[in-house]
Amino acid sequence: MKKIILLAALMLLASCNGMGSDATTPFSSIDEVTTSNININTSETEDNDDMRLVINDREIEVEWENNASVEQLKTLLPLDIQTTLYGGFEQVGHLTQDIISSDSRIETKPGDILLYNQNQITFFFGSNTWSYTPLGRIVNLSNEEITSLLNVTGLTISLLK
Repeated sequence: MKKIILLAALMLLASCNGMGSDATTPFSSIDEVTTSNININTSETEDNDDMRLVINDREIEVEWENNASVEQLKTLLPLDIQTTLYGGFEQVGHLTQDIISSDSRIETKPGDILLYNQNQITFFFGSNTWSYTPLGRIVNLSNEEITSLLNVTGLTISLLK
């Protein structure tokens, strides 16, 4: 879709510069407009960079998944989530509404951010195996740093635009 919009914009720009000003044909040829020198980034994560995770006033780098659950989660932002320490391996917080899920059996690792039961977000600092929907993963922190950050009571985790 982005390529189509870009192509249309280039064709419009070309017509303003006289390239397609012939009265009989608004654009003399689609071949006149080329995008060969334009770098279009279509990576899976490009649209997921607009959600931020903040824990204890510290912004945490996350690689967000490219899925419908993350897209719907973004529509709820901003969120301040009161979490509860659970099982000695995760923080669990309730979302304001159910969101789309596509659960599968997952063995978690420290740093995993997962959706459970369509309305609970879980932040793992240990391991567990259960059915979850992946949302993202904390990056650039060691397992010890993740544990230190998440293995506390009374935590508020913010998801921001």
